[in-house]
Amino acid sequence: METFFPQDPEVRSLVQEQLLEPLAAFFTGLNAYLLGFYPQAIEGLDAVRAKAGGSLPLASYYLGLAYLRAGEPLAGEEALSHFLKTVPPERRRGAAYADAHHRLGGAPQ
Repeated sequence: METFFPQDPEVRSLVQEQLLEPLAAFFTGLNAYLLGFYPQAIEGLDAVRAKAGGSLPLASYYLGLAYLRAGEPLAGEEALSHFLKTVPPERRRGAAYADAHHRLGGAPQ
């Protein structure tokens, strides 16, 4: 039976580090946000953003929302601005992109 997960130890390690760990951390932070645990969401999503850079732009989006819900508007605006800068052009018509623009007082481009 063929498996998706690479058998080569070096590739396996890279997939684990660059894909699986950031995704698991993103969903942990997202769940904390959705459950209203904003400080935990901020901690987790900020770590994801730092590690994954622009490869998981939604981490910055939900980080911004968590900061706003936690009463930290400046940090929320910074995270939402970062999100807007990292969204690939082909994805800019999505709901999160429009919402971030709206929260920052602008119209989506």
